[in-house]
Amino acid sequence: MKPTQEYEKRLLILFSIYQNGGSAKKRKVLNYLQENNLINLKEEDLELRDTRAEETWRNSFAYIRHHLVEAGYLNAHGYDNWELNSNGKKYLRSLINESERKNYDKFRYITHNALNLMKQTKSKIFDEVEYSTLEERVTNDIYVFEEEETYSEGKKYLRFVNYFERKAKLRALAIKYHGLNCMGCNFNFEKR
Repeated sequence: MKPTQEYEKRLLILFSIYQNGGSAKKRKVLNYLQENNLINLKEEDLELRDTRAEETWRNSFAYIRHHLVEAGYLNAHGYDNWELNSNGKKYLRSLINESERKNYDKFRYITHNALNLMKQTKSKIFDEVEYSTLEERVTNDIYVFEEEETYSEGKKYLRFVNYFERKAKLRALAIKYHGLNCMGCNFNFEKR
């Protein structure tokens, strides 16, 4: 089974941004892939485009970055700044899981070096995703103790209490007999 090129590009972009601290300029994200042997480039990928003074692969990756912004996985802070958000980390986690689950035999862009590095950092990414998910839930007053159980704070309950209706005639007689000072603390209700 062969993955789509868009799938591979998304995974590489998100992983490179993650490896660069979650936010980096376009040049740094793409250079990281090339300098660390995470991307397999063919001769046609390295050709310069007629309309731009950049290699074909860089332009195609920038186009995929635009899709990731539209899907809500990257923050849109201008053309050149590529920033991963919590949804992007969750999506990166799912892409890494998928690459391991499906056992893709032929990648067009992703190298074995990239797959090994993803395996090494996978648990760190997963921990960060779990922490950010828990943090979001705590912010919304929902605490997660086990995956299947959720508890929420601040439920509304109905309580029944006993209260006594006071009769005006009895109140007037008590005031006449005891006065307006409290028998416990000598507080004067008339003055207050």
